[in-house]
Amino acid sequence: MIMKLKKDTYPDQNIVFWDLKNEHGIFDYYIPENTLGYVIDQGKTDGKRHISFFFLDEDMQEKSIEFFGWKSFNECVEPITKN
Repeated sequence: MIMKLKKDTYPDQNIVFWDLKNEHGIFDYYIPENTLGYVIDQGKTDGKRHISFFFLDEDMQEKSIEFFGWKSFNECVEPITKN
């Protein structure tokens, strides 16, 4: 399912930005509102639901935002609705 960010999103204790090509976390960065991506439920990590939001950055490199817990995910991500 294609979804979008409903607000500018920054890393914090329940959100990690991940560079899939270089396999490392990204800090001091934000992903802008309305960024489109797709979501995969990764199961549980440390007792919290782990949800990945995959998207392409401005250089067309695949990145992800890793959410730990439904609360942080639901605060930042929403389905695209038809008008």
